[in-house]
Amino acid sequence: MIFNKVSNTKLAKITHTILDEDSSPESLADALDDFARLCSDITAITPDASFNAWAEDSFLDDGVAINPQAAAFCIKDYPRSIAFIRGVYAAILAAQIRFPNMPLKILYAGCGPFATLLLPLLVKFKPRELDLHLLDIHQQSLDSVESLIEVLALQEHHVSLIQGDACRYQHDHKLHIIVAEVMQKALEQEPQVAVTANLSPQLHDKGIFIPEKIEVTLCLGHWDDEKMLMSRAGAVDHDLLVASGQRHFLGTLLTLLPFSVDELIRSAKFNADTSMLEFKPVPFRLPEITTIEQYDLLILTRVQVFSQYRLGDYESEITLPRMCNDVALLRSGSSYQACYQLGNYPRFNVIAH
Repeated sequence: MIFNKVSNTKLAKITHTILDEDSSPESLADALDDFARLCSDITAITPDASFNAWAEDSFLDDGVAINPQAAAFCIKDYPRSIAFIRGVYAAILAAQIRFPNMPLKILYAGCGPFATLLLPLLVKFKPRELDLHLLDIHQQSLDSVESLIEVLALQEHHVSLIQGDACRYQHDHKLHIIVAEVMQKALEQEPQVAVTANLSPQLHDKGIFIPEKIEVTLCLGHWDDEKMLMSRAGAVDHDLLVASGQRHFLGTLLTLLPFSVDELIRSAKFNADTSMLEFKPVPFRLPEITTIEQYDLLILTRVQVFSQYRLGDYESEITLPRMCNDVALLRSGSSYQACYQLGNYPRFNVIAH
């Protein structure tokens, strides 16, 4: 019991630091590291990037569900974790105003072994305020969360642990909040689109889906120069790069919104040439630039978590530009089209048009 009280007090301190808008980047990183260590000490699951062999990942019909160790490692993407934890907290406060005098039904899909985006927030709410449903494909992750809830003395909160595929899961009641962050940059590999399409219809009309919006765009840029600028200045300003001619915006490839994703899915058609189900192609044309061969074709990802909490270029692992290698040689004035392909490895495919 003493260990429980000490752990719960430590968790409350961590949560306070994360939610404090005046916390420095260094103190935020320390708080997230403390949370990771606390969880690892309790569950014996160590955050691991697991870049080799994709050990213990689950290969689904709609994308890859990364293994528990890799899911735990996502906490090390500090800006991503902070933006989502703060966004979820703000969403809960907003939902309490929209749905007064009732427990908020919250589904957290792909919660991973630490339930990072929600578990630290439980110290801020009374048990009767939240009705929590944590969903993950990996039973090991759910067992881990169960241990955390017990040791951190959070048992009074109503928490249901559900093993299942978020691309197929059906809840028995409309939900007030859905949290589903299962994405990589450029919406590649992981099933963010399929999860959003499956879960968003299960949201209450006034409910909140997190993330609120994911936008994927295409541009010409100088990737090596941008990475060098990022390492020196710590930020990359898209508008400034466009104004200086270092980037050339080519178009928006996909805007993922929870309340319109169903229309996107219905519009998808089977392409006999690629044997893939694809969204409507987005055409684009390369500008007339004499030095166009010196540019790279970059796919950019921006995420609006909730309200003012956003992630832009280079701010997170999930918003790093992705170089498109589908086009071997860039030619001025050439026309192409980009298609988002669904299936067991979702991705954008760019071909000549």
